Amino acid sequence: MQGFHDAVREPSARAREAVAEQSSSIEDELREFFGVEEFIDGLTGLALRERLTFSPTCNICGIHTGYGGPGIKTVLPAHASAWMDFRLVPDQRPAEVFDLIRSHLDARGFSDVSLTFLASAEPAATAPEDAFASRVIGVAERVIGKPLDLPARAGEPPGRCFAATPCRAPRPERAGQPGLRRLGRTRAERARPRRGLCAGDRVHDRSLRRAGGLTVVPTRSKPTYPAELRR
Repeated sequence: MQGFHDAVREPSARAREAVAEQSSSIEDELREFFGVEEFIDGLTGLALRERLTFSPTCNICGIHTGYGGPGIKTVLPAHASAWMDFRLVPDQRPAEVFDLIRSHLDARGFSDVSLTFLASAEPAATAPEDAFASRVIGVAERVIGKPLDLPARAGEPPGRCFAATPCRAPRPERAGQPGLRRLGRTRAERARPRRGLCAGDRVHDRSLRRAGGLTVVPTRSKPTYPAELRR
């Protein structure tokens, strides 16, 4: 699809270095997990790990058409539909990618194919050299007793709320991530100058202020959230 990769952010030198330091066993683990002998474009080694970490994806989740029930139906399907999702990377915008899909279909004679935009979330990533990331990495490595395998794998939204830089003026789009809404201000907060933070920023700030460190929640325990996030 023309233009799909144009907005992809170039990874930092430290991020590339972290991928190069990853164990080569990742490739064997992926082959075994997915039951495949090789990957798209024959990628292997560092090139495979870099695409896995830094590149967006286009996934076909399902294709539906015709009759698939019991017995025999000698009819031709009149309609077909497909569900797709795109896992984007920093600096790509869901609305822009949606427009690229429309242009791609129109240019190839498929203007009669209709598209429905179901949902989206802005992509986000925290650089491994970021001060906050370094603190989290340090705490995690002390807990598990071994170095972390960086960078982390792709996850689900609303990561952008935690990765975005706090701004001075309110930005509604930053508080519009799934599962979060802009919080009301407490009396103490109203007495201070407004910073225009979203829920993720507040959690981030509180973590940094907590005795100069982070609160580590065991993976098997139920996490606790600030009162304003439990509304």
